[in-house]
Amino acid sequence: YYNLQDNINTSTLTGYQIYAVRDFDGSYAITVDNGADITFDIIGYTVNLGEDVTIDGKLTVLDSAETKGLLTSSKTIQNNGELVIRDMTLSAMTTNTLLQNNNSLTLQNATITSDKGTTLYLPNQEVTLSLDNNSRIIAESDQPALINDSPSTTINAGTISGKTCTVKNNSGKTFTLNAGTITGKTSVVCNYGGTFTMNNGLVSAEHDGEIKAIYTPWDYSGSELNINGGKVSVRYTGTLSYAHIAGIYTETSNDTVNVSGGEIEVAYDSTRYGTVSGIFSSSTLNITGGHIKVTSRSTSNTFGVNSGRDGHLTIDGADVIIEAHNTESSAATDGARQEYSEAHLKKGTIISTSKNGSTLGFHNDRSTVYVEDGMSISSHSETQNAYGIWHDDWNYPGTINMTGGNISATTDASDKLGIGLISRYVTVTGGTVYGSTYGINGAIDNNNTTITLGVNEPPLYNGVDEDG
Repeated sequence: YYNLQDNINTSTLTGYQIYAVRDFDGSYAITVDNGADITFDIIGYTVNLGEDVTIDGKLTVLDSAETKGLLTSSKTIQNNGELVIRDMTLSAMTTNTLLQNNNSLTLQNATITSDKGTTLYLPNQEVTLSLDNNSRIIAESDQPALINDSPSTTINAGTISGKTCTVKNNSGKTFTLNAGTITGKTSVVCNYGGTFTMNNGLVSAEHDGEIKAIYTPWDYSGSELNINGGKVSVRYTGTLSYAHIAGIYTETSNDTVNVSGGEIEVAYDSTRYGTVSGIFSSSTLNITGGHIKVTSRSTSNTFGVNSGRDGHLTIDGADVIIEAHNTESSAATDGARQEYSEAHLKKGTIISTSKNGSTLGFHNDRSTVYVEDGMSISSHSETQNAYGIWHDDWNYPGTINMTGGNISATTDASDKLGIGLISRYVTVTGGTVYGSTYGINGAIDNNNTTITLGVNEPPLYNGVDEDG
């Protein structure tokens, strides 16, 4: 046959498999009717589809040749039926979306890729998407590799890669990563008012500019992020100053971030000015498990967790570990920080270290901080001051209420300070506070200071209080 559509029409009746016998351009529309079951093997040739492609039945396209060919499309492929792509590459020749999956799409050792537009779009209806471990969805432009408008999409294998917003999850939609890899540069998962859940797998970003690996922008409130397992990996190797580098970055107070497991690892391998955070969140942030580790050489601040203005931070998990380490510059290093709100530190471990800069185990920026039994905060600097919990602004003081836990601050420098707690308003009724210079220091700038130690209880008489 000289016309692929004629071949499809015949195979619909006979069930015969279709094989390409040469490179060719199909400058006509292609339709697979409902009820048809078509298999098309390009066997190493290059096939260019130049007009509309509509799949209402089942279409399997594959490349059985050892030396692979290529299938391209100049218009968006509309899959309303069942599309299986196996052992081959499908590539876009259009700035429009390459493939819209309205029903069922299966990738088996296959790659779909676009260098001009979005690679795959999932519309506002229930659809099925299946990838095996050897399959890939790639965007080589600045458009997303996958846009999710489907109510619920789950990835169990494969790789999705792009540059900016590799996966865009839209408002009210749910996107779940159970296994597989999502990679990008400036951002990997953009959660635009939806719910992103990560149970396993890898979200990875490496770039020489700004990186917000899992990102919710300020104008999309109501987003939810659930990190239950897997790994978020960020690595910055550029020379751009003022870059903001973060594993998770949310901008509105109406969002919720829940971290119950997994790893968030951020490495800033540069001495340029850049703010570095494992998590930056202006949202409700609940950390009940997992390991967050930030290693930086930045000349700006380094944070394990940075809970911004109007955010609410709770750390409550015995296996929570939050680490922030600056290995080179003199900039301050914060294990965790809360600005203009409340932080409830119940269970977990926060560690802050620096070679050449000051360290703050917890940075209390005009907030109320509660420290309970089961919380451990340690801060150590080799050459500068170290603070277990530091209060930022003496004109707008915050408060520290400690009922248990352990706080320590040490420095190796004999002319520097190691202070366990430094604040104008401190109440300690339990736990241990240690500083290599001062345990608690409240007398700063001659401001009024209130420090309360212990519990004000009535005296006991023969084992009972005065009321019997």
